[in-house]
Amino acid sequence: MDRTGSEAIPLKYDYAWAFQSNKDYAQVRLDDETFFIDKVGQKLDTDSIDALEWQERMDEFNVNPLVSAKEVTRIAPIIKKWTDFYKLDFTAARLISRNDSACIKCPSSPETDGVNYREFEKGVDTGKRTDVDYSPDKQWYVDLGIMYDEMDGKKYFIGWDDCQSIYLIDRKRKHQNMIMWNGSSGLAEGVFWKSNDLFVVVGYDHNCRFIKVFDIVNETISHYQIILKEDNIGGYMNKVYLKEKGIITEDDAGYDKYMNQ
Repeated sequence: MDRTGSEAIPLKYDYAWAFQSNKDYAQVRLDDETFFIDKVGQKLDTDSIDALEWQERMDEFNVNPLVSAKEVTRIAPIIKKWTDFYKLDFTAARLISRNDSACIKCPSSPETDGVNYREFEKGVDTGKRTDVDYSPDKQWYVDLGIMYDEMDGKKYFIGWDDCQSIYLIDRKRKHQNMIMWNGSSGLAEGVFWKSNDLFVVVGYDHNCRFIKVFDIVNETISHYQIILKEDNIGGYMNKVYLKEKGIITEDDAGYDKYMNQ
């Protein structure tokens, strides 16, 4: 009998029973060797572990509801450039979270936002910036935090901080709010405005692509994900987003000259 009173399962490595309730395998160490075993004590290879981990990830992901047909009709056309680049199907996205009381246009303050508070910068509020994404009427714009240097009338991308803070700026009310934050594993790499009151931020994090829909009037934020089995490699930022903004990256001719100045 095992410690729970159930009939014991014979194990090749019965001294290393270390399974969590939601796992079909466990990591063990024997004679300075670390490896994995299944619940009948058989040693597992890397491919088997990968398959089990992927299935667990899919099981967790599939608990979330699929994006609705109405949302696909509303959002898919405006993010088509991005989904086409990665060959993604937005109908496969699932709703991870939804905030139905997000006061996106509420003014920020040092008291409410702490270290994330950023004052409105009149000096850069030209309405003609090429490194941000304006609403059609140019009252709003989203700033992904692109860092670049200018030389000889050209702009050269110089990278990111170790995290990415994304701000929505209200030019009429003259304030800006941090609406997203990504750690080192994630990146918002595109912004699409459907109207003056609705925009979408797209990007990647870990092994998924994300689509975040911001509805300013209805004060909602919907977070969708499309899960990926393969390694999550970007590309849209350099090959499409920055190129359209006239910012030269390491993928472009002439970047070496800038780096070697």
